[in-house]
Amino acid sequence: MTKLTINAAEIHTAGQLHELLSEELGFPRYYGMNLDALYDCLTDAEAEITVLNCGALAENLGERKAESFFRVLSDSAESNPWLTVIFE
Repeated sequence: MTKLTINAAEIHTAGQLHELLSEELGFPRYYGMNLDALYDCLTDAEAEITVLNCGALAENLGERKAESFFRVLSDSAESNPWLTVIFE
């Protein structure tokens, strides 16, 4: 199982976030770098993702993008018993 900790204070663009997730979780080369593709990849992943400084993501990306990202993480974990997401 892959364990990934994301410090949201260090994420300044959506592209940076997608690149980090893709690299660390080994997404396929054709990963679309969008929330639909993220959901698809996470529902097949075996991982534990911890997101630190959640409020910083809203400051850096905007509230809507951050909420959408958090929702995709939560929905993916709900659909995938091998995925755990922790928000701190």
